[in-house]
Amino acid sequence: MNKTVHVVPSGRGWTVRRQGSSKAGAVFATQKDALAEARAIVKRSASGQVVIHGRGGRLIAAGVHGLPKIQKSPVKSSLGSKNIQRAVSRIVLDRLASA
Repeated sequence: MNKTVHVVPSGRGWTVRRQGSSKAGAVFATQKDALAEARAIVKRSASGQVVIHGRGGRLIAAGVHGLPKIQKSPVKSSLGSKNIQRAVSRIVLDRLASA
């Protein structure tokens, strides 16, 4: 089963949360430690992706393991990539907050 694991900032450090999970995620002091745990979770499940959020909630990076690479669209959006990135970040953070 594919998993998406998010590394999000929290008041006490960085939290690793699985998408769709109702449980609170593990909290780490540094982003580096949280990222290492997120990668380990994805590797144990054989496939999935890791999404890293910055302090402002923006998506910083995403990586995949065991899945095909996502190709960039040949058509450019008139909305602009930053506006799309902000919108996607808001949706993901809202979903994580409600889980």
